[in-house]
Amino acid sequence: MEIHNEKSYRGAEKLFEKILQKKSTPEYFYYRIKNLLNWSEYVGRSNSVKHVKLLNKAKVLISQALQLYRYNEKKSDFELLRSLYYGLKGYRKFASQILARLWDKYRENKYYRYLRWKFKGNSPNPFDKDISVLIEKHPRFFKARFDRARYFFNHGILHIATSEARYCWRLKPKSPWATTFYGVCILEHNEPYRAILYFKKVLRIEEYSPAIFEMGRSLYLYGKLKKSLMFFNRSVELNPGNVPAHFYLGKSYMILRMREKAIFHFKKYILLNPSAIDIDDVKRWVNKLKNKIN
Repeated sequence: MEIHNEKSYRGAEKLFEKILQKKSTPEYFYYRIKNLLNWSEYVGRSNSVKHVKLLNKAKVLISQALQLYRYNEKKSDFELLRSLYYGLKGYRKFASQILARLWDKYRENKYYRYLRWKFKGNSPNPFDKDISVLIEKHPRFFKARFDRARYFFNHGILHIATSEARYCWRLKPKSPWATTFYGVCILEHNEPYRAILYFKKVLRIEEYSPAIFEMGRSLYLYGKLKKSLMFFNRSVELNPGNVPAHFYLGKSYMILRMREKAIFHFKKYILLNPSAIDIDDVKRWVNKLKNKIN
């Protein structure tokens, strides 16, 4: 199921719901569960409520499938998906233990080897030999390549992350996931005017929450504060817990001398992220803004 946008995931789920009314097979369960898990990963932290709902739905189906096909040769396939479920829930150790038990059956399977790398240790290592060999053998394996690029980015190795992000975007130019990430890499190169072009491409496909936020950030860094407000506000509408969006709204309103609105968003930021490294600065800004109002 090489689909990576909200419309496709939702459309596939609707189709599976119709099929359920007629006939369920091991293949039906497998592909429906995989679609839900991939969808939850796609949604990610940009919509935590939906992310959890999709994972819970997948969990119910995994339990049903393991019960129905516990003596079937397909049982191992559902164990593989169960490892993905635990990994996406943040239980990396459980995911890794399940994968270890499946080694004999799946050792030559590229998706299995990708999951072994993804849930190995506390965090995936983009320099791990296993993932390098896997991508060398399967250079168009999008999920593996995309995840490795993200972890290069997280390690601050921007030039490799950008090169890999460009490759992923060329593999799937209509994927909001790939296009947004490539835009973020460009933005980190301090090229907001170029990054904006990629976020626009995404928003022509769908209202993808991370792209909306990054469009706002690009406009902010480009000096277009008033235009950025629309995107930051939409980000918090879609996800009220979007901490960075509240921060940028606070800063934008503060610069624009819209003090009450700035205070509101800074307070949200403090509430949602009380241990932030810049929390003292934000509290100081709030006090200054209050003094100016009074």
